[in-house]
Amino acid sequence: MSLDIDDIPYELQEDAAWLLLEIGDDVELYRQFVRLGSIEKNEEADKFCAWWNLRIFLSHPHSLIIIYENLKQIDTEIGQYDVLDGINRLQLKLVKLYRLMKENEMIE
Repeated sequence: MSLDIDDIPYELQEDAAWLLLEIGDDVELYRQFVRLGSIEKNEEADKFCAWWNLRIFLSHPHSLIIIYENLKQIDTEIGQYDVLDGINRLQLKLVKLYRLMKENEMIE
């Protein structure tokens, strides 16, 4: 499965590209931090990373819209926690994305 940019309405293409890059970068950063032992693995964050890397989101066309619509709220909520460490914030973001997809029955 692949995501063809022509499948996305023109007026949304820039936002869609930004979202794919941002989440993809977050997933890759988290995986590298885990590999380096900078943070302990988290089952929910790991499941979201696998879901993202395997491109399972392509099976759920509305998943990207749901993520896009909720990303600001997630970032705001993470900012409310007293988490000084950016690595932990990143992990928390991935956990929240996992829970959002789970709530919408797009991930197991």
